[in-house]
Amino acid sequence: PEVVTALFQAVEDEEYLVRYHACNSLLALHGQFGDVFRLTDVFDLITSKTDAKSHRAARDLIKKHIQ
Repeated sequence: PEVVTALFQAVEDEEYLVRYHACNSLLALHGQFGDVFRLTDVFDLITSKTDAKSHRAARDLIKKHIQ
């Protein structure tokens, strides 16, 4: 549970690669192997040209995808 909590926090990190790998790790931990770029709704919110509000929205969307 602590790892999952940390990964959800990392989805909101200021660094793109941290957000990207956190999303991929969350997907893998929940049995959804592949890359977050296939989830275009999430991927568009974590790209390097987005802001903190977008990153929070990405966190909420990734939660929906793994449930």
